[in-house]
Amino acid sequence: MWRSFPHLAFLFIVLFVSAFMKKSIVAQIEFINKFESEVVDNDGPSY
Repeated sequence: MWRSFPHLAFLFIVLFVSAFMKKSIVAQIEFINKFESEVVDNDGPSY
């Protein structure tokens, strides 16, 4: 049983990282959408 422990640990790390990355990507997309909607609300480009 303990011979497969590194594989289980690696699988756990991969699942944790993928869930964290998915949450981070969703947060970035929501932030970009909010930022773009604020830019669209203003008249013209804001630079």
